[in-house]
Amino acid sequence: MMALIEQPDIRPFLTRRGWEYRLNSPYFYEWEKSGVRRRLKIAAGFAYDGASVPRPLWTLTGIERDGLQRAAALVHDVMYRHAGRLPDGVQEIWSDGHLEWEPMHEVRWTRAEADALFCRMLREAGVGALQRRMMYRGVRALGWMFWKKSGVRS
Repeated sequence: MMALIEQPDIRPFLTRRGWEYRLNSPYFYEWEKSGVRRRLKIAAGFAYDGASVPRPLWTLTGIERDGLQRAAALVHDVMYRHAGRLPDGVQEIWSDGHLEWEPMHEVRWTRAEADALFCRMLREAGVGALQRRMMYRGVRALGWMFWKKSGVRS
């Protein structure tokens, strides 16, 4: 069985819009794509709204705002907040030549790529296939409303 990904250390806080979460310590997510090791690094202090699941659906689906999908929701919100244009220092690539992580500059993700990584992270976190499909389909169907809006949380 595959090891589950580490979940971020978050703290809930109340805003005018409702509950949000603040990242207490930096969060790192590593994966390999086309034989290249990659890493996302999200700084402590980042605030986001968790998985944006309407409350009535919590009971029907079993999906919670801060359940096993915490890491996937965090990374997805970072990508959506920046409409796929990740700031310098967020994405890194492993350099075998230097044996260290090096920043990738001017990284651009499409919405489909961000949603696919979200789905991958859900699987790696142990989210069940049915819940994972519902969450993925939700972001594919409705994510366009949040993708291009600067500063709007997804």
